[in-house]
Amino acid sequence: MNRGQWLKARREELKHANPNNASAYSLRGVAEAIGCTHAALGHLERTDGMPTLDLALKLAKIYGRSPEWVLTGKDASSEHGIPIVGTTLTGPSDVFLKDGVQNAADQQFVDVPNNVARRLYAVRIADSRGAPAFQAGDLIIADSDVRPITGETHLVKLRRDDNFIAIMTLITDMGDSFVFNSLKELNNREVFRYDEIEYLHPIVAMAKAWTVKKI
Repeated sequence: MNRGQWLKARREELKHANPNNASAYSLRGVAEAIGCTHAALGHLERTDGMPTLDLALKLAKIYGRSPEWVLTGKDASSEHGIPIVGTTLTGPSDVFLKDGVQNAADQQFVDVPNNVARRLYAVRIADSRGAPAFQAGDLIIADSDVRPITGETHLVKLRRDDNFIAIMTLITDMGDSFVFNSLKELNNREVFRYDEIEYLHPIVAMAKAWTVKKI
């Protein structure tokens, strides 16, 4: 796979993962965001041409990847495992969600293989009372690029003043809102409108505390 192919594949991946904002990841939408013509971006996707450093930095930011990945197709941070970017009280940082891992040398990782094609992250379970199935100190691994999955457990953050973050099971998608089951009270269902939700990331795995490493 050459540079143009992995850049196009990432753009298409983000477009399908964000159906409510798919136009932002169209060829024209990305070109406008990074300040070039859609013809120039299209040429880059069809060839193995080297973008300028300025363009690589802008693509890295919008694609949630490192500049190294844009230029080489490899991301050193993914080689170390899955980055730990917060707790279940804080969720992943805004910096990570926008720009990915900035300095792998200062980062802790879950010591399992990571696929650069997916933006997996881990958060440490701070308090198991909110989710009795999990143990404090262990980690949940979530995928910020995958669309919500009915019947699966998600890390949910709402856009409100109390910084609401919870681990919840998605019951159904009602078209303008989601219905969840609380893991703390299994018969307690809550409904949140799409515009109330800052992010909703499927949990794909758990990891024990002893799998953590620092490079």
